[in-house]
Amino acid sequence: MTVACPASLAGDKQSYGNKSDKVYDDWDGVEELLSLPDHAFHRNVDKLVLDAAAKHADVLKLALICPPTIYGRGRGPCSQRGRQVYELAKVTLQLKKGPIIGAGQAIWNNIHIHDLSDVYALLVNAAVAGRNDDGIWGPKAYYLTENGQHCWGDLAKSTAEVAAKLEFIPEAKAEPIDLENAKQYAGFESLSWGMNSRGRALRARNLLGWNPSSPSLLDELPQIVKSEWKRLQE
Repeated sequence: MTVACPASLAGDKQSYGNKSDKVYDDWDGVEELLSLPDHAFHRNVDKLVLDAAAKHADVLKLALICPPTIYGRGRGPCSQRGRQVYELAKVTLQLKKGPIIGAGQAIWNNIHIHDLSDVYALLVNAAVAGRNDDGIWGPKAYYLTENGQHCWGDLAKSTAEVAAKLEFIPEAKAEPIDLENAKQYAGFESLSWGMNSRGRALRARNLLGWNPSSPSLLDELPQIVKSEWKRLQE
C-alpha cells in the first residue's frame, strides 16, 4: 500500500483561491485518477507502485490510499499533528488574522486521522481474510478518503473566530495575504490554501463497508487552535 496525495492540479498564480467544480471519484471515475498527468501531486509515487504491482502481480496486493486534508490527534508515538489546517492555525496566531489566498473560494476535502486509519485496518483485515473481491486489490484499487470538505477562505475565518473566542488574538479577522509572503510562513501548506482538491470516496464505502464517524473538522478546530497556541509558547 502507499499513500498518495489528492488529485489536485495546481494552475498559475492567478488561479489560486478560485473555486473549481471538478470532483473526482474512485469508483466510476477511477480511470481518470490512474491517468493523471505526471505533474500531479505524488504521481511519480503512484507510477512506481503501479509498475511494481504489474511486474509482481503474483505476490503483491496493491491498494493506493489517497488522503485529503488530515486533521485530529494521531494515536502513534511520533507525529500526532497534521499539516495544512495546523499550519493555518499557527499562521493565524502569528499574524493575528486568518490568512486568505486569492479569492478564498478554493475547496478541499478533509478526513479525521482516525477515520483514515480505519481504511488501512479494513484493508489489512481484508488481506488476512483472503478477500479477493473485484476492485479491492489491483491496478484499479485507488481509494480516495474523505468525509467532508471545506472552503479555505471560510476555514480561515472560522479559525480566526475560534482564536479570538479563546482570546489568543484581539479580534476575529481574516484577510487576503500575498502568496509569496504566505510561503515564508508555511511553505507548501500555504500554497494548498489556494488550491482545489475535491473527490468522492466511494470505493472504501462500497467494498470495505467503511463508515467514517469521527468529529468534523469544525468540531475539532478549537482543539487544533489550542494545540498550536501551546506549540508557539514552547
